[in-house]
Amino acid sequence: MSNQYSFVQFEKDYQHQFRNKLNNAEEPVEVLKIFSKTISSMLNEILKEKVKISYEDVKLLPNDDAEYKISDNLLKNSEINELFNNSDIKNIILRFANAAVHRYLSLNKHNEKTKLKIRN
Repeated sequence: MSNQYSFVQFEKDYQHQFRNKLNNAEEPVEVLKIFSKTISSMLNEILKEKVKISYEDVKLLPNDDAEYKISDNLLKNSEINELFNNSDIKNIILRFANAAVHRYLSLNKHNEKTKLKIRN
């Protein structure tokens, strides 16, 4: 059995700033960027830049059951594969994704109401 690693401390380090940015987001597209940039930054810090992860490698999928996607190229990398299979990082990213999806859907609903008011 392999070792299990925990990255809860990284989650705690990024969580406050992430929630502040989400709360200040005014458009759904901002939420997508905030999620991608936060997770890519956290993964880069965890991996100590052994693998360069850009924000395009991490996507929030608010209308999908998966809620987020890591690029296939990254998942083929042995460092990333080991990280995802031997740690709690998937659960941590899922918690960030849940918060982001909630905010995205809230802003999306609010924007639709605003557009209806403008038309009338």
